[in-house]
Amino acid sequence: MAFHFNPASRMRFPIRLFSIRRSRLYSSAAAAVAESPTPPHINPIKLRDYQEECITTCLQAFQNGVRRQLVSLPVASGKTTIFTNLISRIPPPTPKATKTLVLAHKTELIQQARLTLKRDFPHLIPDVEEGSKRAQDDADVIFASVNSLGRGGSTRLQEPRFDPSLYKAIVIDEAHHTAAVTYQRILKHFGADVPESPVLVWGCTATVRRHDGVTLKSAFDEIVFHRSIKQMMDEGWLCDATYHRLHSDVSLEDLPSTGPDFDIKKLRERVDVIRRNRAITEGWQEAYEKHGCKSTVIFAVDVQHIKHIQKEFEDNGVPVAVVYSDLKPLERATALESFRNGDVPVLINCGILTEGVDIPKIDCVILGRPTRSVGLLQQMIGRGLRTSPATGKTSCRIIDICDNVNAHTSLATVPTLLGLSRDFDFAGKSVRKVNEATERYRLAGYDLHQYANMEEIERVAQMYTYRTGVVFFSSPFLFDEVPKHEVFDTEAEEFRRMKTKMAWVRTGPASCALEVQKRKAVLVTQKNGPDGELLCDVTLEHLIEIASSYKHLHNPRKPRFFTKRTSLGTLDDFRLALHSAETYLRTHGLASPHIFRSAPWRREAPTNAQIEYLKKMRVENYDGWTKGKAADVLTKLRRGAREREEERKRGMEEMREEKERAKREKMMFERGGELH
Repeated sequence: MAFHFNPASRMRFPIRLFSIRRSRLYSSAAAAVAESPTPPHINPIKLRDYQEECITTCLQAFQNGVRRQLVSLPVASGKTTIFTNLISRIPPPTPKATKTLVLAHKTELIQQARLTLKRDFPHLIPDVEEGSKRAQDDADVIFASVNSLGRGGSTRLQEPRFDPSLYKAIVIDEAHHTAAVTYQRILKHFGADVPESPVLVWGCTATVRRHDGVTLKSAFDEIVFHRSIKQMMDEGWLCDATYHRLHSDVSLEDLPSTGPDFDIKKLRERVDVIRRNRAITEGWQEAYEKHGCKSTVIFAVDVQHIKHIQKEFEDNGVPVAVVYSDLKPLERATALESFRNGDVPVLINCGILTEGVDIPKIDCVILGRPTRSVGLLQQMIGRGLRTSPATGKTSCRIIDICDNVNAHTSLATVPTLLGLSRDFDFAGKSVRKVNEATERYRLAGYDLHQYANMEEIERVAQMYTYRTGVVFFSSPFLFDEVPKHEVFDTEAEEFRRMKTKMAWVRTGPASCALEVQKRKAVLVTQKNGPDGELLCDVTLEHLIEIASSYKHLHNPRKPRFFTKRTSLGTLDDFRLALHSAETYLRTHGLASPHIFRSAPWRREAPTNAQIEYLKKMRVENYDGWTKGKAADVLTKLRRGAREREEERKRGMEEMREEKERAKREKMMFERGGELH
């Protein structure tokens, strides 16, 4: 394989692991990190419409008493610009409470935010608290490293500059990390760990959930503003994208998981092979030579994977830059600068570029790292969706290295972000065009997960007539064929595929439950979000008996109960919702052995009480059932499975009648007759 790299854009030095000998570039990168190249403005920059709307909405919510706010915006929406402009508008609660603390977990995020504030608001004094660097006491805005400020044993928070009475707000960049103990320690110091926080807690992220399933309710009370990638594309704030698949013969079947995503070590062992790495370089070559892509970002699994991909490029004479967390800040800055300047056409990374790096000229993203995480996928492709008037970029080429998976392996891909099957063929159309083409079918109630391309969708639409608003669900939790809907199907295998060992029961086409204790259960319920996306509510339900002092109001021989429901969070991925619920149970002492599928009691014979209740619910054939199956069926019945099953059958009968009617209409039309 011979690559032809344009010498005019060749970097001025070969990149492997950067060395201190490149003093000129090091000094240049250091200057870029230390100072903004743009002169300070006297007035703030003109905000985009949605940025101004976001700030206004947040301030209004603050006046209405929402003191711990979360904002959900996609990558490339200018979150840093929003919160630096918000800071100057937040009213101080007391005359001396004028300071703002900005928390971030990476040097790049800290420096980017500091330089933006310094450029747009030169009257404010910014300073940095990171490593050995201490902020000045007179700083108006302190940009602090979470690890430096919140690690166990640190005494920095007790120093005078972090007196809680001096602060009006805490801003958290990439706020999906906020559930970590380091963040919680800082928030508690300022009294901001409760809804009645004396300061405004404002977080912004493109991923309103964590990859480990822990919800953010410990830090935030309400999502006050949201914009989806689709909205931003439709409004022209993000560029369009084309999606291309390169097939690999690597298998991801039976790959173990760590939480809701693949185990990194095992994943690298599978995908870090010569033939797959070579496919990445060949995909780049086509993008560079045939489609004019000059700035490509490649996402790898880990450092070893980065180095092997790097070798493939350099063996063919193509210079690349690499960045990863173990590099020193100055080395990372040098690598990023060489890529920004066009000295190298390729930047390979793992983890670094998913957050806080702004390079609008990126016109190609190669997904060399498979993931189950929708949030991580959005962050990766978001690196290429920034508009770039300086380069005239109108679209970004997304290249996905597609490995072999079975029907039961959950995988996040660009098509799944649009509610399509993970292998959906875009047939050369852009992401925006495909979304527009499928939108009307989605609104009409079609389950688009089961179709491989637009041709299949349109062919089905011509064959059958569906009533708008009537949706017959396939499995809402898996991307495979329609599961059985019988009342007594416990779906143990379905949940086993999702790597959960707890005894979840699907109680409806879009809900499931886990009985935790007597009269206490966790529910996961699927619903449609504001933009039509699928969301999952996680709720703890507790049936509480009315106190004895109030029983005289009711029949004393019949106990009365009320239901207390506690929201544990809302997520956009069912697997993650399950993981979040189970994490809550484990951390709150509710994960007792009896709630697991392997619990010995589940293999015992049904109790007399269970049999009597089954008879009461008109269940006849329960011969050979175990105690566990009886418990699952009773859970289903108590939560309306019989009514939903009867409704489903009525709906299926209506659909069958409509199909027959559509066939008769078509036959009569072809014969030129009329339907009687």
